[in-house]
Amino acid sequence: MTQKPDSLPQDGSESLVAEGTSANKLDTYGDMTTNSSLLLRLFTSQFFDSWLAVSYLFRYPHIPGVQHYLCNELRKFPLEEVEFFLPQLVHLLITRPNESTAIESLLLDMSLQSSHVAMILYWYLQAYLADLAPNPRTVPFKHCQRMFNQVQELLFTDIAPELIIDTAEPTQHA
Repeated sequence: MTQKPDSLPQDGSESLVAEGTSANKLDTYGDMTTNSSLLLRLFTSQFFDSWLAVSYLFRYPHIPGVQHYLCNELRKFPLEEVEFFLPQLVHLLITRPNESTAIESLLLDMSLQSSHVAMILYWYLQAYLADLAPNPRTVPFKHCQRMFNQVQELLFTDIAPELIIDTAEPTQHA
């Protein structure tokens, strides 16, 4: 089934298939040459939200440009809104490793902003390490271990004062 390039699906699905393009090819390889203008149009529309960003991160996991664009867009949403998708982001980071560091960078930035997010991320990564431990030579294990060590360092070492993001107002001592 094909769809005209200038129309969005009416059934609520996110399928953006350019006329004459195989939907299977788009789903499998993310053929950006035929639908990049449609994606950009969707990403800049009023309908774009954090859920769409995360769902398209899953849809195009091996295209670094899309990954970086979507992670930069996720940074624009409130931290609490993106924190809701932390399990999905960690799952994507571990189960679909690629050359892009966009998701890793996003998660580390979120961890710098909130020790709460850092602690939750630490626990998720710890659970993945336990699951992946029978195969320590796999890419997902090594990737998870590296990320776990970075988050652990953020949580349990002293950070230079200029790196601490302090949102509390200074208190006056009498």
